[in-house]
Amino acid sequence: MNTKNLFCREIMLDSQELIIPRTTYQRTLNEDRVRKIAAEFGERIAMNSPIQGTAADIIKIAMIHVDQKLRERNLESRLILQIHDELLIETKESEIDEVTKILEHEMVAAAELRVPLIAEVKRGNSWYEAK
Repeated sequence: MNTKNLFCREIMLDSQELIIPRTTYQRTLNEDRVRKIAAEFGERIAMNSPIQGTAADIIKIAMIHVDQKLRERNLESRLILQIHDELLIETKESEIDEVTKILEHEMVAAAELRVPLIAEVKRGNSWYEAK
């Protein structure tokens, strides 16, 4: 058994025996500390969830509007993927300027907030190149 596995096994057996887990740095995690960590985690989740949910709603609104505009204008370009706060569009060379304008406008206009929404459009032959 290698040293790392021995060390992990030793910590596990120690925790089972003491019923008080220790971190890899040998700090004891007593009940009060565990409760504090759990409470802090809960607070972070409670603050972050509405923000992430709102961001998800905004990108979905933008995605729907971009798709509608592409279809209304009979463009061959198509929205093919959403990755977090990014929209990936497969675009014909001749439609790049028009699609760029649509994308920028719809992303910025997706929600009215006290702070401005900013949209960047990048191009490439692949998603990797566009990043």
